[in-house]
Amino acid sequence: MAAGTFKTLQKSVAAAGTAESIYAAGSLEVSELSVKAKSTNTGLIFIGNSSVDSSNGYILAAGESFSFSNLLLSRRGAVTDDPFIDMNTVYIDSGTNGDGVSVAYIERNNG
Repeated sequence: MAAGTFKTLQKSVAAAGTAESIYAAGSLEVSELSVKAKSTNTGLIFIGNSSVDSSNGYILAAGESFSFSNLLLSRRGAVTDDPFIDMNTVYIDSGTNGDGVSVAYIERNNG
């Protein structure tokens, strides 16, 4: 079994009220994912699927974090035995333009 590769990124929401994928560059399978609201945020961050907003997202205040570990979710959100999640399916929204998150993840290495 090939080990994963630790990586990081930062993502900001350009327009509050608009859900944005934390990784919009295509499919990226990860086994571990941690999302932390930037300490400089002035509003709340909402985590969810492509329809996330302030009424249905998991809420993070500035400096708070949420971690996914070996999720058993498919790209459509159904339970599966594949222990990876496509990071492209995790979205954030914010209550304030420009607020964002720092993301740490373990990228799946094929092999």
